[in-house]
Amino acid sequence: MALMSIRSEGVGAARKATKAEVRASPCMPRIVTTCPTTGQTVPTGYRSADLDLEELVGPMSFRCTACEKVHAWTAMDVSIEGTPSFVA
Repeated sequence: MALMSIRSEGVGAARKATKAEVRASPCMPRIVTTCPTTGQTVPTGYRSADLDLEELVGPMSFRCTACEKVHAWTAMDVSIEGTPSFVA
């Protein structure tokens, strides 16, 4: 779980953000992949602070916003939104 200061609870206080708060944070880049059906770039539903792509074991799945099918992805299939290259 990412540590981010989302609300001050006293002077200098921070707390761990919940997964929902991290996912909703607009300043955390999304993890995106390419829909195999449409070829569109689509979000996987995760943000970069949700998980360490280098330590990801096995495929993850998500419901595609482009074609509504469930797709599986691995670290080799995704990139961080706003970066031109895919993770190798």
